[in-house]
Amino acid sequence: MSVLGSGLMGSLSGSAVANAVTTGSFTIPMMRRAGFENAVAGGITAAAASGGALVPPVMGAGAYMMLELLPQELNIKFLDIAKAALIPAVLYYLSIFKIVDYYSRRIGSTGGTDTSGEEAKKKPIKPFEAFVFFGALTVLIGLLVWKFTPFRAVTASLVVILVLSALRPELKIGKAARIAALGTFFSATVVHHFAFPEELAEPNARQIFTSWLNSSLFGMFALLIFGLIHREWRPQIFKAMTVSSKNGVSLVAASACVGIIIGIVDTTGIATLFSQEIKAVVADSLLIALIGIMAVSLVLGMGVPSVVCYLLMATMVGSLLEQLGVPPLAAHLFIFYFGMMSMVTPPVALAAYASASIAEAPIMRTAMAAFRFSLVGFTLPFMFIYRPELLMLNSAGQPAAIPVILIQAATAIFGIHALAASMAGFLRRPLGLGLRVALFVFAALMLFPDPGMQVGSIPVYPTDLVGLISFVGLWVFLGKSQLTTPETPAVAA
Repeated sequence: MSVLGSGLMGSLSGSAVANAVTTGSFTIPMMRRAGFENAVAGGITAAAASGGALVPPVMGAGAYMMLELLPQELNIKFLDIAKAALIPAVLYYLSIFKIVDYYSRRIGSTGGTDTSGEEAKKKPIKPFEAFVFFGALTVLIGLLVWKFTPFRAVTASLVVILVLSALRPELKIGKAARIAALGTFFSATVVHHFAFPEELAEPNARQIFTSWLNSSLFGMFALLIFGLIHREWRPQIFKAMTVSSKNGVSLVAASACVGIIIGIVDTTGIATLFSQEIKAVVADSLLIALIGIMAVSLVLGMGVPSVVCYLLMATMVGSLLEQLGVPPLAAHLFIFYFGMMSMVTPPVALAAYASASIAEAPIMRTAMAAFRFSLVGFTLPFMFIYRPELLMLNSAGQPAAIPVILIQAATAIFGIHALAASMAGFLRRPLGLGLRVALFVFAALMLFPDPGMQVGSIPVYPTDLVGLISFVGLWVFLGKSQLTTPETPAVAA
């Protein structure tokens, strides 16, 4: 629940710390009651919270920033970014889920929770709020797939949220006030639509929907005025404005800096000079360049918000990766990933700081646990640089063949299973240090960049095959093992 909830929440908020605080307030107590150590529960929450901004289709503010920084001549759309980020996001959360799964089996946790506790009573499940969340998310995804602009997709989602929120049972507002609010919104929308009709050359479903959506902006403005005037709605409107203003400060500041940074870089030419200096150091070694950019992103991300870190790094070194043959979208996602991973990188792991306070655990132990649980997040960027098929792209940045995408994704899934078992110390039974090291090696073979070879029209990846066969063989061996005394487990991860 913690892993899934953090992914969904973080995709919308884009803030690892806010995500950890929001979801951790109820998932950490649940994990503690299920038998997880305090630091481990906090680490799981921090790791899951840090990946939220990597989850399409929203991706916090990151995807919108990429649209501004990616070369315009490539004509990359928002949906292209979301599609490219899909497989890595699934792999990241699959890795956390499997580590948690194996770890819980190792410590003998059933994952059950005692809902009779005081903490559970304080935070009851609210199905209607889940309905609002998934309803708005469904509309957002649907319109993006329908190739609407992000602005129009978000506008439609806001309409859904406003309409459904007015029906929330928790609101202490009378029925008449609710009906009046909804009536104001729909009346204003209809009046605007017919009073200021748009000229549609060839009316179709898309154009008609867009016309009504444009009118809904006037309806939302009218609803805001109504809320400020109406006695029962006024406190709710003020509260919503206050909360949204506080939550949006960092995003507004980052957005305001985009134009300033780009203007300075374009005027001074510092990005070109900076890239040339780095290229002179790394020569033509892509791996050294990637490691250097990773290190700088992690350090920079410890002191500034992840989005700001991405803006600075993408502006300064994004072109360098492109010069080394990396597709532009892959280069920007690489930088963005490590900006987010700085949230769980000790010693300054801000997401772990937030979750440690809720878990009542030592900060550094929580940070180290978060680092271990999010280890795949540090390998994924290298994987999709050397295996762009994980972004559904080929080496030239064009759509990759589906069979190759499936092969690479399947290999990555097996590699993640091996890595998760190694980190948790469990695969069908508790594992000792020797088998954990062996599993780590098998995972490295499957996750290590392999250029592969062609056998006819079929791509073959030797190191992947070695790692896969070894992992499956060990899995079968452990299942058939007749040892009555399992290996002594190593110290809990």
